[in-house]
Amino acid sequence: MGLGLDLHLDASVIAFTAAIAVAAVLLFGLAPAIQASKISFAGALKGEELSVNSAVGRWTMRNVLLLGEIALSMVLVTASWFVIGSLQFSRAIPLGFDRQRHLIFFDLNPGIAGYDSTSSAIFFRQVEEKVLALRGVRSAALARHVLLSDSGGGAEQRVSIPGVELPQGQPSIPIKFNTVDGPYFQTMGTRLLKGREFNSADNASIGRVAILNRTMAERFWPGKEALGRQFLVEGKACQIVGVVEDTKINSVHESPEPYMYLPFAQAPREDGTLIVEVEDNTRATVISTLSEIQRIDGNVPVSVRTMDYLMKQAFWADQMAAGFVATLGLLGILLGAVGLYGVIAYIVNRRTREIGIRIALGAERPDILRLVLGQGLKLAAIGTGIGLIASLILARLMSSLLYGVTPTAPVAFAGSAALVILVALAACWVPARRAASIDPMQALRTE
Repeated sequence: MGLGLDLHLDASVIAFTAAIAVAAVLLFGLAPAIQASKISFAGALKGEELSVNSAVGRWTMRNVLLLGEIALSMVLVTASWFVIGSLQFSRAIPLGFDRQRHLIFFDLNPGIAGYDSTSSAIFFRQVEEKVLALRGVRSAALARHVLLSDSGGGAEQRVSIPGVELPQGQPSIPIKFNTVDGPYFQTMGTRLLKGREFNSADNASIGRVAILNRTMAERFWPGKEALGRQFLVEGKACQIVGVVEDTKINSVHESPEPYMYLPFAQAPREDGTLIVEVEDNTRATVISTLSEIQRIDGNVPVSVRTMDYLMKQAFWADQMAAGFVATLGLLGILLGAVGLYGVIAYIVNRRTREIGIRIALGAERPDILRLVLGQGLKLAAIGTGIGLIASLILARLMSSLLYGVTPTAPVAFAGSAALVILVALAACWVPARRAASIDPMQALRTE
């Protein structure tokens, strides 16, 4: 069953959102209202104002809120940096199979159509033969289930190993397994490290055989050759004929664990997955394969997945986290830029006369630009510094959720700080240019 999200709105969600919006308006509108009520009318009529430097330097509620916005922007941008870096690392993790191959997975369940295990094996063999003859098909294989799918890792069988002491002195332990046929490893791109793959001779008429992953071979036969050895699977003797590389079973981030493969012919089931590798025309192969299955028995239910879908499913949680945090980071830095622009533009507008006097007394355009940009960058630097401290704390709290990313990497903090400062510089540039373009005569006439 695929993952899904319940995104519908109900009355409680709407009411809560409305209450938060009203509370925000009241909270952030109260402070300016109180400040406005304390204005000295005599001073205002006399035109008593603070200079540009003191207007920015005062710890007004406006400046405190602006510093909070910039600090929050810094935190969100840094978090985005770490989460996106973690996603990129996850995408580079070896999975134990070739994710670049054009693979199609046909989940078949002849048991629902009345087949038993014997007749199901015949049905699977017929389907595989027909599909291999189709144009554009490179290879085909059978498996009980697909790795990194929603199978929960597959079933387990209890294993005991003569001469090997198992954990906690148990006589047997559960080991996850998959049943596959001979072409499975070549079709999936899983490397065979030792021994051989399954072949047509590995059927129910001969002794049971198995292929182990590297972790299982090294854990139970450390420093020894596992090939040719026997162990017991559900009390029945089984000989090891091959060792393959480790594959991810449930999650991309899981640690390797013992895993074994059994021949599909020696453990037939009423359901399974046909894995088809195609050249490039996936849609045409899906249609022709479904047609062949319908010709053999149209009553057998079929569901189709592709390698692209499997990878999206495997990285779904990482992508959602990266997208969510990156969106918050973008919104945070935009809010910080808008806030800084608003404050600087407000100050420039209020100090039009003072700036006009400075220009009339000989101040050049670069001097005004440096004055206004310097004050804006001063606020941005203070907010970024506060955000840097908060980002260091957040990075340590996030360390258990990150993969392949050092939470104290200087490049992440330096890059985030540089981005915030650059955006702040861009936000201050427009009001700074406007200030530098003030006509002294018009500014003085505003008195």
